[in-house]
Amino acid sequence: FISSKRLSNINHRTKMSCIAWWKKKSFLAIDQSNSSVHFCSLASPGNPMMVENCVDCTVTSWCFAIRTGSSNVLVYELNSSSFLYQLSSVSVVAAVSPLSPILACISKSMISLTTNKKAQLHVMTLTDKEGKHLSMGNPRFGCILTSGKFAVSDWEKDFVYFFDEKSVLFRKEFCSPGSIAVDKEDLIYIADYFEHCIIATNFEGSFRKRIDLVPHVIHPRSISISPDNKLAVAFENNVALFQMNNTTDQLSLS
Repeated sequence: FISSKRLSNINHRTKMSCIAWWKKKSFLAIDQSNSSVHFCSLASPGNPMMVENCVDCTVTSWCFAIRTGSSNVLVYELNSSSFLYQLSSVSVVAAVSPLSPILACISKSMISLTTNKKAQLHVMTLTDKEGKHLSMGNPRFGCILTSGKFAVSDWEKDFVYFFDEKSVLFRKEFCSPGSIAVDKEDLIYIADYFEHCIIATNFEGSFRKRIDLVPHVIHPRSISISPDNKLAVAFENNVALFQMNNTTDQLSLS
């Protein structure tokens, strides 16, 4: 455990709904109660950008994308914060990492990928192993692996779905799933909101480990992993920072 940062606001109690690393020492944090996006560093909460009804966000090498409660995604140029375009009917917005150009927008039954400022989308329909169309109940969070495979948490059905690079379902994992993050080794981290822990697993499911966050964190709302392997966990009006020590044989937070 490194530290816990508090974001304060004079209007309403802060509610941290999402966090996304931008650089090694900088990240975006969504304050859902006050409809603001904070450009934070490890030393400062940063200046807020007001976005009505903002819920969550992600960062790529060329943009940051903010999803609103109306299922719209607002895409901004990363360096200038200039508005680029809007995408509609999106349940989950995700990226491989802030070093990758891939931006993913996921709905109940499809995934759309883009890598540039022109909103050119590559759309794939979700299917099961038999090729039948698949529809999730209430997808809320997701992540993209460097291989193009991806994982999505479904709050309604209490599953995390693991899809291959062709959007075919590979497996499901039962838990109380929340936010999902992936590290540079493609190990997947699933925040369990009610159990106050993180489940670490690989895509195939051959590795699985539970990491308890108490006493530092309760009810983790969002998680994100930095390029230098720091784990940020948003909860209530705080962001907790952990240094990760992980191999497939040993995984811990310190």
